[in-house]
Amino acid sequence: MKIRAGNLTPGDVLQLNDWRLHILKVEQDVGIAVLTSELDFLLHFTRHDVVNIERERSLRIPEPAESGVD
Repeated sequence: MKIRAGNLTPGDVLQLNDWRLHILKVEQDVGIAVLTSELDFLLHFTRHDVVNIERERSLRIPEPAESGVD
C-alpha cells in the first residue's frame, strides 16, 4: 500500500527496497523521522514523500450500521 510519509504510524511495516522495517516511533516536526526496530538511526522523509507499507496491526471492522449493511 502506498501512503504519504506524514501518515506513517508505529506498527506499520515500511517496505524500503528489499527491506521490511518495523516502525517503532514516528516524529513529526518540519519533516518525518522514523525509528525502526531493524536500524539504529532515524530515517527522514518529507511529509509528502510516498512510501510503501504493509500494515500489520489489526484494522477495525466497521459495525453493520456504519457500513450501510442492515
